[in-house]
Amino acid sequence: MKKILQELPETYDRDGLVYTVADASIPLQENTIIIHIVNTLGKWGKGFVLSLSKKYPNVKSDYLDWSKDEKTFELGNNQIVTVDENKKIFVVNMLAQNGIRSSYRDKSCYLDYNSLRSCLGNLTNFVLEQRANSIELTVQMPRIGAGLAGGDWNKVELLILEELTCYGIKCIVCDLE
Repeated sequence: MKKILQELPETYDRDGLVYTVADASIPLQENTIIIHIVNTLGKWGKGFVLSLSKKYPNVKSDYLDWSKDEKTFELGNNQIVTVDENKKIFVVNMLAQNGIRSSYRDKSCYLDYNSLRSCLGNLTNFVLEQRANSIELTVQMPRIGAGLAGGDWNKVELLILEELTCYGIKCIVCDLE
């Protein structure tokens, strides 16, 4: 795995929320949590998940298994998948999308902002637990919720600032070129 964070230009840093040009599915450093949003229908196959599936097939199979669990598969919950134990690389499936777009002409919002807030709060708890064990994790993501989920990035960004970076958790938003 290349350590490419230092080579990439940061467009800006806002209270611990760093924007850069990179593939969000490739960890920029060790001790990284890659987060993304998944839907309530147990569907996997468009957008960012395609890149994740190629690099970490177990993330898809774990999500599909989770989608059959009636007790824990509900909006606002996270599934944390370890993809590299030695380098402390995790992927978090955040269940915050209620439904899916039927076509790209569909302009509906399927992102559930309250569920996203819960997912981010749960993520914060996990990161702080790791920090208590002397593991400092960085959260890395594409512009979650603003693609196929149809959410407003400005609202999502505010939630990230309120739920993650205010606890000193470094977050990196990766935009493809």
